[in-house]
Amino acid sequence: MNTITARDFNQNAAQARQLAEREPVFVTDHGEPSHVLMSYALYQRLTHRQKSNAARVSMSEEAAAQIDDDFEFGRVDIAEREGQF
Repeated sequence: MNTITARDFNQNAAQARQLAEREPVFVTDHGEPSHVLMSYALYQRLTHRQKSNAARVSMSEEAAAQIDDDFEFGRVDIAEREGQF
């Protein structure tokens, strides 16, 4: 991964953008990472995965919560089976 100083970033933002097209670029301030520059396409791929299950099926969060509130589990009795397996 590429790392550049904040000073270098300020002096040559175009080069930093070119580097970020291939992979994320870490910008450091006083030797410590402070920012990450990445392409918009990569950003969208990373944030797309963060959708909730309700969003994935185009359901509002409120509607999904209502399903959970209305759902009740029935009682299940588990008994041992007779015979060999």
